[in-house]
Amino acid sequence: MYLDRSALLGRTTRRYKDVPLSDGGVVRLQSLTDLERMEWNQELFDGDGKPVVERWKYQTAKLLVRVIVDGEGKRVFADHEWESILDMDSLDTDVLGDEARKHIGAVDRDAKKS
Repeated sequence: MYLDRSALLGRTTRRYKDVPLSDGGVVRLQSLTDLERMEWNQELFDGDGKPVVERWKYQTAKLLVRVIVDGEGKRVFADHEWESILDMDSLDTDVLGDEARKHIGAVDRDAKKS
């Protein structure tokens, strides 16, 4: 069934994904709106649209503060708390970062084809 305009614009419900970590703990991730994803992505570039290498180093931390939520769907971190993510175990942030990028649709589409 094809979705009409109203049905498409009504797709505003957040999606959630529970991600198990190596120690048995579970972290819940939420989806982002297109605007939220665009704002996160836009931080990686300068005013001319060129990538800023310094900003790319922190992209995973800045994404994770936006998508990690508690069991009720409330954000655990505010945007400005991204530096606290840098103190987490790198295995956890790698797993969470990979799952978060997949969950919000921010994956390399060329890599999917191979």
